[in-house]
Amino acid sequence: MQYILPLKNSNLISYTILKEGTKKDFQGYFKFKEKFIWYYRCEKEDLLIWVFVDYSLKTEEEQDYLGRIETHPEEGYTIKNFHQKEHTFGTIALVTNLKELPASKIFQYFKSRVEIEQMFDAFKNTLQSDKSYMRSDYSLEGWMFINYLSLVYYYKIYKKLIEKDLLSRYNCSDVLLYLSKYRRVKISTHWIGLQIPKQTKKLIEDLGLHIT
Repeated sequence: MQYILPLKNSNLISYTILKEGTKKDFQGYFKFKEKFIWYYRCEKEDLLIWVFVDYSLKTEEEQDYLGRIETHPEEGYTIKNFHQKEHTFGTIALVTNLKELPASKIFQYFKSRVEIEQMFDAFKNTLQSDKSYMRSDYSLEGWMFINYLSLVYYYKIYKKLIEKDLLSRYNCSDVLLYLSKYRRVKISTHWIGLQIPKQTKKLIEDLGLHIT
């Protein structure tokens, strides 16, 4: 069984690099949704563990913790505890047996599984399916089935973007928007493709699509 699982507050995670090292000690970085994610790996008890650091998230979590020192000291928020925890802010640790995959793929696959809110956002905003005007149970069932199929294809697009390493350049909404600009017209008995916009043509090439 293949797995990618998050670790939290585990002694399996090594934070030595974050405590004592610099970015030179990391194994690299990659871009994910307009953010740069730094990463390193550690192995313990024959387990492969990737540690990812999002420095923009780290800043947000530090600010949030410092704010709670001011507002909720009775809950244990102190500057002493802040210094004990600060090296963990902005980090995600994942344990996996997918040793052949690079860190960026592990991170992307994990994010695609845990971002349930993203699915609801796509359902409501991209697919615009948060309101139903159906007048019968029969119509509602058909409407929900079509929306289900739409979500399936939405995540097929997401998977394709992961496979092609394109998430740093496109999101699913971009793909739907650009491909919607590919038009064909029927003249007499023949269908003729109209000129493809430059952005749409570039996307088709990047995804390796074959449109006849």
